[in-house]
Amino acid sequence: MAVTDPTIVKFSNEKIRVFADRILQAYWFAKTAQDEWFNSETGLGGTISADTPNLGTEQIMDGADTDGRSLVFGDDMHAVMTRMSDLITDLETASKLETLSKVAVHPTR
Repeated sequence: MAVTDPTIVKFSNEKIRVFADRILQAYWFAKTAQDEWFNSETGLGGTISADTPNLGTEQIMDGADTDGRSLVFGDDMHAVMTRMSDLITDLETASKLETLSKVAVHPTR
């Protein structure tokens, strides 16, 4: 039996599919960032991961100190990369990617 109730159809289109798209977009973004983190060389001779300090005292000089954004330190970068890795690991278990991919419209890679 087909579901035609407008409220359910709207929820599917505006919440379920959009959620799947956004989670998959975050997943693919995280996969790309993780690859760069561990494989892109810096001007210091190592990878971004290896050359980014993780002590909490080294501010990333991205202009945040003058434009009002919160400051980012090397340990913040390491912590966010850990969260990205957590997201990747979680989504790659128990058919979660397949569940989201089934209903996603714009998952982008």
